[in-house]
Amino acid sequence: MNLLSCFSLLLIMWVLSNTLFSAIIDARSEPPISVPSISEQFFVAERIPSSQFPVKMEAEPPVKRIDGVTQDTAKEFEIEVNWLSKIHHQNIIKLFGYCIYGDSRFLVYEMMEKGSLETQLHGPTQGSALTWHLRMKIAVDVARGLEYLHEHSHPPVVHRDIKSSNILLDSNFNAKLSDFGLAVTSGTENNNFKLSGTMDYVAPEYLLDGKLTDKSDVYAFGVVLLELLTGRKPLENLAPAQCLSIVTWAMPQLTDRSKLPKIVDPVIRNMMDLKHLYQVAAVAVLCVQTEPSYRPLITDILHSLIPLVPNERGGSLRVTEPRALSLLQEYKRLCQ
Repeated sequence: MNLLSCFSLLLIMWVLSNTLFSAIIDARSEPPISVPSISEQFFVAERIPSSQFPVKMEAEPPVKRIDGVTQDTAKEFEIEVNWLSKIHHQNIIKLFGYCIYGDSRFLVYEMMEKGSLETQLHGPTQGSALTWHLRMKIAVDVARGLEYLHEHSHPPVVHRDIKSSNILLDSNFNAKLSDFGLAVTSGTENNNFKLSGTMDYVAPEYLLDGKLTDKSDVYAFGVVLLELLTGRKPLENLAPAQCLSIVTWAMPQLTDRSKLPKIVDPVIRNMMDLKHLYQVAAVAVLCVQTEPSYRPLITDILHSLIPLVPNERGGSLRVTEPRALSLLQEYKRLCQ
């Protein structure tokens, strides 16, 4: 497929999605390639870091570019296209098109105006746009996406790379899971899998023994939940060769109710009910347990978090859900 044909496919995908834009492509030219955004500003592929989402600029579509294709990256590209062609859910990113040109691969996703959760929490605004209820809504959205993968997809899917940079937000802060290049079928023999994912979010059993289950995603979700709660990065640099993970730092304080309010992100510290804070702490503590069997199912997590979100944002704003109460009871036991 030549360059013109390749990007014609992307043009058709965008038109079918009711996104109006035009492209100027010289079939005789070599990359960099220009893909205009709906703001009529040109989006130059040369600016796109390899295997990253350039979603910090609000008017541009998320485009993932992979350069210098190896056997691994070619496989990840194929896996992502395959999964996103099959999976359709309100909390999973839509793939509008893809392009293969020489040693470069391009994936074009639906517009996600607010960028990634990582950018919102750890970028220039430092989480100032994310209220308590918005953070809980984002957590619920992520849990809903994972529940679909784990419980309703046939066969069930393990994402394997849940992290704040792979959670994208639209103009209303609806969250969607992205980057399915490492996703695998749940229960698949994983002896031949190369250790993949982002170390800050990788479950201990996967890191040590290569064991991979849906509980690996639950652990990563717990790390994201701690980011939402504390505003901290998953790994903080203390000194030139010394780092501290958010799990190691937070665990002793999460199980001490006198210390718990002090670790909450100052941006939201005065926004939440203490009872709701205890509920989130309960979920986070159980998600990041070292033993996978102690971690809850994503369905139980979802039922525990929905009561913390207002009705107008897709929740119920109550804490009487039986599954929510059971996790809270387990948290009280850990606090003793």
